[in-house]
Amino acid sequence: MILKVRHTLDYRYTAPATLGPQTIRLRPRSDGSQRLLDFSLTLEPEPSLRSACLDADGNVAEQAWFLGDSARFRVATESTVETLRRNPFDFVVDPAFARLPWGDRAAAAHPSSSTALAGAVEPNVRELSEEVARDCGGEALAFLMRLNRRIHGLLDYEPRPSGPPRPSGETLALGRGACRDFAVLFCAAARVHGIPARFVSGYHFGGPDRRARELHAWAEAFLPGAGWRGFDPSLGLACAEEHVALAAAPDPAFAAPLSGCFGPRGIESALEAEVIFL
Repeated sequence: MILKVRHTLDYRYTAPATLGPQTIRLRPRSDGSQRLLDFSLTLEPEPSLRSACLDADGNVAEQAWFLGDSARFRVATESTVETLRRNPFDFVVDPAFARLPWGDRAAAAHPSSSTALAGAVEPNVRELSEEVARDCGGEALAFLMRLNRRIHGLLDYEPRPSGPPRPSGETLALGRGACRDFAVLFCAAARVHGIPARFVSGYHFGGPDRRARELHAWAEAFLPGAGWRGFDPSLGLACAEEHVALAAAPDPAFAAPLSGCFGPRGIESALEAEVIFL
């Protein structure tokens, strides 16, 4: 499937602001599930210096530095992506990892995945995770699929345009959340059994009748024999050709579409964001 996406972030400031360094993670990645065919990034005001780099989590990020003040900061991208994975289960899990728990075996066998196991897990999240594992007889792939559907069925979707994800235990206790909250909860529950899991930001197509959309978030779990595979608990689906990944990281802050600062203190900003499939 060929998908073309236009994404704009338009920040307006209450007074001319000094823009600090900005990190932009809006370039769709190229991997086994998708291929980036074309990409453009426009910044307003024009930075004094910009440079693309590979960040610590393997995402392509654009670094931008600015001189002078501006009452506006606008980021606009257009991406053309070919999605490749029609069947999200086109793999065989390494038999050594077919059953739970994994403990630290995945991190020992695949050290680069170890950072996706970090973080404390709240008791209610651990209880949910262990219940799901019992229900599926400890089979690893069945656990991930059932966990995905369980979170989707337990929680009500709550649009929340701004703010970081809530802690996973809080989301579970509230019984509602935005897609980024669902993703963080999935990651925490997967890590209970030693499954490396990370947060993903990107886009979900959802059919031609939906033209205007928002940035989306889901989770990826690392399965030896299959690599990183996407699970979208806000939809209850495994990720396939309608998902376009931008950035992934164990900590959601490092998969954010834009990270940076502005000053001086006392100036406030308002954001208008738009995602359109063309």
